[in-house]
Amino acid sequence: MLRIILLLIFSINILVSSESFKEAQEEEKRKELSILKSEFNEYYEIQEKKIKNKLNNIQNIELKISKKEKNIEKLLKENKKILQKIKIELEDKTVGVYRGMKAKVVAVIFDQMISEHKIDEVYSILTRLKSRKIASIFKTINPKNVSRLTQMLLEGKKPKIKEYNKLDK
Repeated sequence: MLRIILLLIFSINILVSSESFKEAQEEEKRKELSILKSEFNEYYEIQEKKIKNKLNNIQNIELKISKKEKNIEKLLKENKKILQKIKIELEDKTVGVYRGMKAKVVAVIFDQMISEHKIDEVYSILTRLKSRKIASIFKTINPKNVSRLTQMLLEGKKPKIKEYNKLDK
C-alpha cells in the first residue's frame, strides 16, 4: 500500500512538474514571439520610413517635371507665334513679288505650282492680290486651274483633295 501511495505521489509529482515544464515552455514561446513581434515592428517602421522618403522624392521629381513641362508648353506657344509672324512676313514678301510680276509669268508659275499639287499656296497668294491682277492672271492660266481657283475663291475656302481629283478627270 505504501508502494501505491509512493507511486501515486511520484506520479502526481511528475505530472505537476510536467505541467510546470509545459508552462515554462509556453512562457518561453510567448517571450520569443514578443521579441519577434517587436523586431518585426521595428523593421516595418524602418521600411515604412524608407518608402515615405522615396515617395516624397518621387513627388518632388513629378513637381519639377510638371514645372518644366509648363515652361516647355509656354516656350512652344511663343515659338509658334514667332513662326506664324515669320510665315506672314514671308507670305507678304512673296505676294509683293507676285504683284510686281507680269500676269503671263505669274500664270505660268501658278500652272506649274498647281501641277505640283500646291494649289493651296496659289490660293493663298491669289487672295492677297488685287482683282485686276487676278483677272489678268486668269486670262492666261490653264482653264481647269482657273475653274478650281474660282471655286475656291467663291467658297472662301479650300476644296477637299477629293474635289481636286474629280476636276482632273
